[in-house]
Amino acid sequence: SPESGKDEANPIFPAPAKHPLRVMSLNLQYYSSYPADEAAAEQKLKDVLRPDDPDQSPDVIAVQEGLASRDVLRAIGFEQVICAGREKVAQSVREMVYADAATLKICPEKLHDELLCNQIYVRQGSSWNIEDKGVVKVSSNSQLNGGGGRCQGPLATRSMVWAELRHRGGGRAAYVMCTHITGGRFEDQYFVQELCEERRTQPEADARAAGLNTPEEIEGLFKHYIVSPFMALRAKGWHFAYDQETVGATSAFGHLIDHVATSAPLEQERRPEVRFLTNQKFGGKPPDTDLVVTDHNAVQVAFLV
Repeated sequence: SPESGKDEANPIFPAPAKHPLRVMSLNLQYYSSYPADEAAAEQKLKDVLRPDDPDQSPDVIAVQEGLASRDVLRAIGFEQVICAGREKVAQSVREMVYADAATLKICPEKLHDELLCNQIYVRQGSSWNIEDKGVVKVSSNSQLNGGGGRCQGPLATRSMVWAELRHRGGGRAAYVMCTHITGGRFEDQYFVQELCEERRTQPEADARAAGLNTPEEIEGLFKHYIVSPFMALRAKGWHFAYDQETVGATSAFGHLIDHVATSAPLEQERRPEVRFLTNQKFGGKPPDTDLVVTDHNAVQVAFLV
């Protein structure tokens, strides 16, 4: 019972204590928006990540779109646990953006051939110890059939890095996984353009033979593609820790695109929190930060494990 501190299902032994595990999702946008003034950028990251305040700082940071050649978090008190680039499960920025000229233009040229990857960091002095770690390639070897302005060639490599952690006070282990699922402007554009072509030829016999008979069916197919990762996770019993109503937009374009999910319902120590590292590009809103570091905001969730 709560009064006795014992597990009601097994009253002989006390229920294991729960410990806060603070996890942050942080997308660094392959340093395309990273300030040239690296000292100012370091201070901004320190202000946002608060490494000197254990109650406010993340124990674990899941980094998407980092670079294997850069480690800006070490200087402010975070140790790299695993990096998909260092494990050779990654491709260069150029390959990951399908050599898109407009995208490469906003990224420093010296970074175009650096490995773009997922990474996991742990805060120095955290009460959570690393017991194991690894990386898995999660994308297929699909080929994108070009034409009509679409990308062509192999589907960009996607990885999932993971770390097993256990609180130094004991208790059960927790696994933190970080991945960047296929999608975004390049692959979504490929899918949309392919469907546009299907819609153009829809009245013709080949479209009917393909089973795409109405605009509604085509739109439904695209909507299914867009939400399929969320459907797959929910079908496996996973739970999303927040929605846009809870935390607001995490991208500079007004959308929630940075997500945290758990394989079982977990109690949260406090409300999920957005830490501002970008400003909104549309809507005439006042700036959220005085120094843009990436085109994503970070999100922190404190779970009781």
